[in-house]
Amino acid sequence: MNRILLAIILLCLASCEECYAGYTIIVRDQISPQFILVQGVGKQESALNPGPVPVYPATVKKLLYKPVDFDLYGVDPVKRTELWDDDGGTATDAAVLAACPGLKAKIIADIQDIRAIALEKATKNSGVAAVYEENYQAAIAIDAGEGDITFMKDGKTATAYMTGFGQKLGMNAVQFAAYIISENHRVGPSLYQIEQEYLRLAYGAVPAETSVSRLLAYPDDYRRFCGL
Repeated sequence: MNRILLAIILLCLASCEECYAGYTIIVRDQISPQFILVQGVGKQESALNPGPVPVYPATVKKLLYKPVDFDLYGVDPVKRTELWDDDGGTATDAAVLAACPGLKAKIIADIQDIRAIALEKATKNSGVAAVYEENYQAAIAIDAGEGDITFMKDGKTATAYMTGFGQKLGMNAVQFAAYIISENHRVGPSLYQIEQEYLRLAYGAVPAETSVSRLLAYPDDYRRFCGL
């Protein structure tokens, strides 16, 4: 019985990569000088110095992060720092966040990209493109009592803008604004949910997160939330 139990435990561990997940922080050596002379066609030319080929631990699997302004020629080690998924990695969450101060900004940028795709898809699929943009903005202005002081892209006030559309349906501006708002929530609640989840992640969860594994998981979690 003990052997069977041990075999089951080992099988579960083998099927769960996160049990072995680790991180390695690698600060690449600064390459100097930045430019070297190489032999061109009949003459020597200046070219970027490629530097030595980096040697990584045999256990590294995937590059998880490097700064957007990664610079092997700069003096700032932060701009030469890489974060690797490494079976043999021992870097703690605190060490990773200290060495990679731009990691959270990168995660938020990834979430912003997903948000843009999700909103575009939701708007097109729901058929409320106009509602979500100009019509909806005019409607909420009227609902807030600011229809006469809010101006739309065509220069009309929100009231005048909505009056023109409402007349086609036998509604005045206030009635049409109420219709647009209710229709927006009925047909496209996902628009609101996508935006609310983005705000929760970008302004709350990600900035406060102290777990690297959770940080790295947020974009995929949000992608699934958005149905992408």
